Amino acid sequence: MKSFLLAVLIAAPAAAEAPEWDARIAGVEGKEAYIYPEGGGDGVPAEVGAPVEPGDRVSTGKRCRVEIALDPDSLLEMGASSTFVVEKPETGVFARFFLSAGSLMAKLQKFSVQRRTHIRTPTAVAAVRGTEFGLEVAEDGRTDVGVFDEGQVAVLPSEEGFSETLLGPGEETRIGTPGESSAVERDGGRYLAVRKLDRLKRGRERMKGLLSRLERVRAEWKSMGPAERLEFRGRLRERVKDLAPNDRKRIREFQEKRSDRLDRKREGVRNRRGPARQGARRPPPRRRP
Repeated sequence: MKSFLLAVLIAAPAAAEAPEWDARIAGVEGKEAYIYPEGGGDGVPAEVGAPVEPGDRVSTGKRCRVEIALDPDSLLEMGASSTFVVEKPETGVFARFFLSAGSLMAKLQKFSVQRRTHIRTPTAVAAVRGTEFGLEVAEDGRTDVGVFDEGQVAVLPSEEGFSETLLGPGEETRIGTPGESSAVERDGGRYLAVRKLDRLKRGRERMKGLLSRLERVRAEWKSMGPAERLEFRGRLRERVKDLAPNDRKRIREFQEKRSDRLDRKREGVRNRRGPARQGARRPPPRRRP
């Protein structure tokens, strides 16, 4: 308990500098949904209202989904068998996430330039400033990104040689493993091939449900200060101690399996990107003609 509280307290100054961060679990469906705090230790069952902090890993099992509200106007839905890491935000970015496997649907409010949201996958980075979009990540890291009825998403593959590709409403693209992405040459740059929404069009129904639940989140939203968030997470940890030994073992094994998979995919991202890619400047995104 002491080590967990210490980890949260260490993160408290960042929260004080950015008080707008008030992310929390907004909905849970199914039995296998867990939050694993940064630094290791037992995970805790995802529970409605539970604060989500930078460094946390959220995982879902089969026939399970979790909703995460970033604020009263922004809602993410993790699908079944998904692993989602809340990464430390960088300068000029409101939130950063890593989806290593599974699916994600999101409705994000239109942030300012200083409040962009970045979602990484093993093969790409999607930069969002406010939109309705979906992502699906296959076991091999192949990523499908699509925009539904509003907004834009700029997609940059991890593979060398690509420029950012801008997706608009009703458009999608696929980022494959190295050498597999379809590309078009244009204006001296190499861009992802963009098509009409097809692979992800079935996500429209999920998006309708998400938008409906977002109305409930707005109606019930109450801000949580740092002390209240810390207390809530402490209560979750205390409840884990009361679980049966077999239940605690199951949560640990679930974590270990997902952690191994996540570490392998992160290593693959670093190997494909290389040091030059990490420090490269991004050219302005271009739309297809």
